[in-house]
Amino acid sequence: MSTDFDPFQSRAEFEFAEFLYSEEEMSAGKIDKLMNLLAALYPNQSPPFSDHKDLYSSIDAIKQGDVPWSSFSVQYSSEDLPSMGGAEPPAWKTENYEVWFRNPLQVLENQLGNPDFKNQIDYAPKCISRNGKRRYENLMSGNWAWNQAVRLFNYIFFIILSQFSRTKLV
Repeated sequence: MSTDFDPFQSRAEFEFAEFLYSEEEMSAGKIDKLMNLLAALYPNQSPPFSDHKDLYSSIDAIKQGDVPWSSFSVQYSSEDLPSMGGAEPPAWKTENYEVWFRNPLQVLENQLGNPDFKNQIDYAPKCISRNGKRRYENLMSGNWAWNQAVRLFNYIFFIILSQFSRTKLV
């Protein structure tokens, strides 16, 4: 396992960032408050990040598997705005929204090609349920992965069945 946690100073700093950003999905305001509290608790040392912007820029500076950001804009179609008896439509219906994303295929290819994940990925599609309700935990518990597996199973079953039919007829 790699010991290089660049751009982070240590594994602990990396795991702290992962905890705040990925596991807790802590808001920017709460990250700032936490960093201020850490600075007050330990006045002789700086907190791992000065604020949420410092945390986000550290995460964005990770080099491994860098996939460029792309964006597009969306807006509610003005033709679909309902007539509200002369009243103005809600503000969200007239705003223009910018959506930022990374190419999911490139991200997945980078993850699969990363040696740190070797023997760590479960490639088996699964349907997970708890108390009779379907749970989605990752790609392999989603509908797409399950449908692909069923499709592949049906295809292989069809091939085997057709081969069996041919050998019996001969």
